[in-house]
Amino acid sequence: MKEFLLKYKKHYIKLLIAILAFIVFLKLINIKNYSFILKSLSNPLFWLSCLMLLFVQIIKAFRFQLLISEYDIKISFLRNLLIHLMVPVLGLLTPLKFGEGAKLIMINQKKKKVGFCFILEKLMDLGFLFILGVIGVYRYTIFINSIYLLIPIIIAAIIGLIYFDRIFNLLFQRFLKSKMERNWFVSNLLLFAKPRHLITFACGILIWVITINVAYKFSLIAGAEFQNITFFEFAPVYASSILVGLFSGIPGGIGSREAAISLLFFQVFKIKIVSGGVFSILNLFGNYLTFIFLGIMSYSIYKYKFINSRKKKICLEKYKT
Repeated sequence: MKEFLLKYKKHYIKLLIAILAFIVFLKLINIKNYSFILKSLSNPLFWLSCLMLLFVQIIKAFRFQLLISEYDIKISFLRNLLIHLMVPVLGLLTPLKFGEGAKLIMINQKKKKVGFCFILEKLMDLGFLFILGVIGVYRYTIFINSIYLLIPIIIAAIIGLIYFDRIFNLLFQRFLKSKMERNWFVSNLLLFAKPRHLITFACGILIWVITINVAYKFSLIAGAEFQNITFFEFAPVYASSILVGLFSGIPGGIGSREAAISLLFFQVFKIKIVSGGVFSILNLFGNYLTFIFLGIMSYSIYKYKFINSRKKKICLEKYKT
């Protein structure tokens, strides 16, 4: 137990920082009454939003099934879906949601190939968020009024893809047993340059359209100030706040994402900091409630269907011999 705690000491420190950041955020927005959380539970829109988060995970599982099928990896969709319902909880507790990479261990087949699929889906997600974020910066002049912001981002993205293996080795060499082979990323990426993976790309877009729509619904529950904002106005600003949370280095982006939501919506739409805080807390509460519930339920099914059944099969085989 002591070795386990020492091994993950840095992560526990980061979790502590995340909790402290969230406490500081709550102090700054100065919400007097938190009864809105309980009131939201009686709102059908809240539960519809939670149901939509389940639908997002189903699409994510389908997308990942399409990706790993390129390497002829055999896994039932049910098992894949249950894994995708379990890992979001780990993602909420780790920077950049890297905890979702636990599905590599759970699938336990061709780990390098599955690892590439995991990296690819993450890059797809980040790409979509970056595009929305740039639209938000340009459309609402959040920081600067220049279309030229897009140019260095595109150049950096192209360079990043070409030299991905080198950058990956540089950033994660202390975690790797062996370095990533040269041109490993590009050579694998070319395998996905097929018309059928347009469906994979479409799934990626649909995932974020629904995810942001869920947040939009939570904002409508949060207060009347959000009623005058359309989904298309909401999406780029919310995407920018997600990016802040992802790259803050704080597990789950807790505190930093919520602060970004409050500040950006105040700056762009003049929504009160308190109202932005109410929305960010409702959004956080809805996501955690949904993914913790799905995680517990899916783990119970997964344990019964795959772990216990495997143990029984091994015991039967031993008994026969």
